[in-house]
Amino acid sequence: MAAAAAGDALLLLGFAALGRASHHEGQGSAVVEAAIVALPFLAGWFIVAPLCGLFRANVVRSRPAVARRVPAAWLIGGSLGLLLRSTIQHRTTPPSFDAIALGFNLVTLTAWRLLIASVRA
Repeated sequence: MAAAAAGDALLLLGFAALGRASHHEGQGSAVVEAAIVALPFLAGWFIVAPLCGLFRANVVRSRPAVARRVPAAWLIGGSLGLLLRSTIQHRTTPPSFDAIALGFNLVTLTAWRLLIASVRA
């Protein structure tokens, strides 16, 4: 289950790093800045995913369970992340960012978890 959690975190950090790089943002350490940007999404995911059973062995190893639970958990956890991000920054985000953040991470997290389930099945 540690591999699943580590991969989840790396994917969310990677999304933040890609976003910062695509907008040519950053003055300091790219890793630190990506971590700061990713923090609300990491919090949302790691609050909701365990509640959806996504770190239980029987779920991690089940492609059907992953296919059902990851999208639901991400849409809730990612939305929580967007809310946290807006609260921390004291501003709303453009709907286009919301859609990209939710959609991109939905695809990558689901694909990653399906890969783990396929390997561990």
